[in-house]
Amino acid sequence: MDYYVLGQRFYTFECYFSVMRLKEVLLLLFSMVSLFLSAYFLPQMTDTLTLFLGFTLFEVSKFYGVFAFPIFCFALLIFYWLYKHFRILKVNFESVRDILLSFFIFMMLIAIYYQVIIVLWNTMINYRTSHLVAPLFSIGFYVVSLLLSRLREKENVGFITPWTSRSEEVWKKTHVAGSKFFKVLTLVCFGWVFFPDFFALFVFFPFLLLVVGLYIYSYLEYKRKAV
Repeated sequence: MDYYVLGQRFYTFECYFSVMRLKEVLLLLFSMVSLFLSAYFLPQMTDTLTLFLGFTLFEVSKFYGVFAFPIFCFALLIFYWLYKHFRILKVNFESVRDILLSFFIFMMLIAIYYQVIIVLWNTMINYRTSHLVAPLFSIGFYVVSLLLSRLREKENVGFITPWTSRSEEVWKKTHVAGSKFFKVLTLVCFGWVFFPDFFALFVFFPFLLLVVGLYIYSYLEYKRKAV
């Protein structure tokens, strides 16, 4: 028996679970940070808050506007806990654990960032919303591209179509293509910074076109493979 190789495997195993534990702690930490920000800024807010979503401004009560973000973070935390302990989805937990944790951490960071934007918008600072929100979309699309490139097994996560579910090769090609297209979308989204009145042109329609395009791409790849 090669004890050196065995020791290396054990060390890798320990490092993996140390990283997983750290990410789980970060989930709780970010949820608490969001809750703290909401509790701290709530007395300073007006009775109604102006929220920005895409190209629409709308008003909500300050309680719902401020606490929507920690509620979202804790919902992700609870979902992960249920998924970990009760396997609420028919997916091999360990095969997607790292990706799921990374994605949830990213979503919480996005929520906290947007929470800060809402606080600034409703207190003292005036700014072009697109200048702060556009980087959020760009970073989000880039993270999705990285996640798609890391999915190596045909599980019930990722870009699922009737044809990716039937063919491992189609599944891999679709995810590789999706990863590349999302990187392109990352750059396209930055156009919104320079043209703040064209959210649909630089974000919504390109994203919709990408999703539809991947759906069609998976179909064409499946048909080509079947010929």
